[in-house]
Order: sequence, then C-alpha cells, then structure tokens
Amino acid sequence: MKISNLSILFFFTLILSISLSSCKSDSSKTTATTTPAKKIAKAATKKTQLKKKNKQGKKLPNFKQLNRLKTSTSYTIGKINKQSVNKSTPLEIKDKFVVVSGWAYDKVANKPAGAVYLEIGNKIFPAKYGSEKPGLVKKNNNPDLLKSGYTAKVPVAKIGEGVHSVNLRVLSNDEKSYFPPIKQKAVKIKI
Repeated sequence: MKISNLSILFFFTLILSISLSSCKSDSSKTTATTTPAKKIAKAATKKTQLKKKNKQGKKLPNFKQLNRLKTSTSYTIGKINKQSVNKSTPLEIKDKFVVVSGWAYDKVANKPAGAVYLEIGNKIFPAKYGSEKPGLVKKNNNPDLLKSGYTAKVPVAKIGEGVHSVNLRVLSNDEKSYFPPIKQKAVKIKI
C-alpha cells in the first residue's frame, strides 16, 4: 500500500488540529478549576462585607441561632427624636421616623458590643453602632469603650400605630451571643 506525501501531510495536519483543540479544552479546564477558587474568594469577600454591614446596622442576625446570655449588659436609651426619655408616660411621635440614640457595650468583655439592635414591640431594627462616647470612657475609665454609641432610624410606617415598647438587643463583642433586653430600661412610644 502506497501512501502519498499529500496523505501524510493531511494526516499530520489532522493530528495537529486535534491536539490544538485539546490544548484549548485543557486551558478551559484550568480556568474551570480556578473558578471555584475565585468563587471562594468572592464568598469570603461577601462575608467580610456582611460583617461590616452588621457593624453599620444593615443586616439582622438570626437571634434563634445566637446564644441568649443570662446576664445583662450596660446600655442606655438616651434620646428618642432628640427628646430626653421619660419612662412614666409614652413619648408621642409625630415625625415620619423614630430616631433612637444612646450607648451600649459588652459588660462581660468590657469592650464595645458586636452590634446593637432596636426592639420596638415585636419587631427588630438595626442600629448604626460605633459613634464616639467620650463621657462613657471617662465614667468607666476604659478607652476601649470610646466607639460605643448607636443611632437607629426607623420609619414610622414599619412600626404601625399604637403604643409600643422600645428596647435594645446587644450583641456580645464576639457576635456569638446576645444580651436580652432589660425590661426596666424599656421606653414607651405612641405613634
């Protein structure tokens, strides 16, 4: 059987094109193997961003999955809509928002809280946490407590009309547990 030069050339061209296409598919496999690594890195970045959002009061934790501590912590509900708090009569809210401010910290760790959440009735809202409270530092002689202030701004429409109890849920410094609200610190508002 005689094989011509043209047939040999065709045969080598075919083999070369097959090997080149397999190289391309191998390179796509390499890309596919790096894609999960990129996904993991992206997920880690999102987790970090979520943690930052928690500090800024954007995302609510699942309190059922957190350890509810039996001890209390230190916090105040200092002002509601720029008015000093009076626990004897409900504070009437005529604005479109309920703005609550004060300070809170993890009394067990003697450090700032992991996050602070406002509890109004049976609803929970995030607070922005980390504003400076130099008076708290001086009172406790603890410079770690400087950024223990919070502010929560909640639309009245999300709360509903009526008289509501306002209180706080404070996350521990490590964000694995939370301190339950202290009933004696609750403040009533009327919308």
